[in-house]
Amino acid sequence: MEPAARVAFNTLIDMLPRLSSVKHIRFVLFHDADVRVHESVLENVIGEKNVE
Repeated sequence: MEPAARVAFNTLIDMLPRLSSVKHIRFVLFHDADVRVHESVLENVIGEKNVE
């Protein structure tokens, strides 16, 4: 799950400047453990890319 979340967030952050018409992006996760993994990965990716 973690590698897939990392790919998804890296791709999303890289694409954001080109997604001017997109208003919402939703990740649908069904288990609390998956939410925790995605939250952790997102924090790490943001830190690596220095995104605010």
